[in-house]
Parts: sequence; structure tokens; C-alpha cells
Amino acid sequence: MSDYRIIQGDCTETLRSGGVFDALHLTFLDPPFNQNKDYSHHNDNLPDDDYWRWMQTICADIYRHTADGGAIYFMQREKNVAQVINCLQSAGWQFQNLIIWKK
Repeated sequence: MSDYRIIQGDCTETLRSGGVFDALHLTFLDPPFNQNKDYSHHNDNLPDDDYWRWMQTICADIYRHTADGGAIYFMQREKNVAQVINCLQSAGWQFQNLIIWKK
């Protein structure tokens, strides 16, 4: 049986804390979508450039902590596919698949 550990929380804090993990194998990234929702600890109404720069930084941090062959699932709105692909590729990820959920 393989060992595994689920790390749940704000990835910006977890990635900065260091030593929490050796190498990630799968990251499920479900950030705020910048839709002006009322969050108690996050401004969800950032200028687009600031928001996507923040997402690129997070994707790059995750990439640096990911084991060879590891993956990231990045949840985002369908209309933002181009920005998501750009974030992932500029952070070092190789885009492989697009999954679209219909509510």
C-alpha cells in the first residue's frame, strides 16, 4: 500500500511554510475566480493583470514542489481557458487536457 497525504488549505501559505511536503504528485487548485465575491480574507475583485500574475506565481510555486510526472488540476471558468493555459505553460507545466463541467 502506498503512503499518501492530503494537504488542504490556502496554498499560498502552505507553499511558503516549507518542509510540509517533499514532492507533490497531484495538486487540485481551485482558486477564487475573481468574480467580486465577498470573501473574508481575499479581495476577489483584482485587476485582471494582477489576478493572472498571482495565479502564475502560484502555478510556478506548485510546479517547483511537484515530483517528476506530477500533475495539477486547475479549476477555472471556461471563458478563461486561454489565461489558464498561459499561466500553466509560463510556470513550466505542459498542458495536456481540458475538462469542462456543465452544471
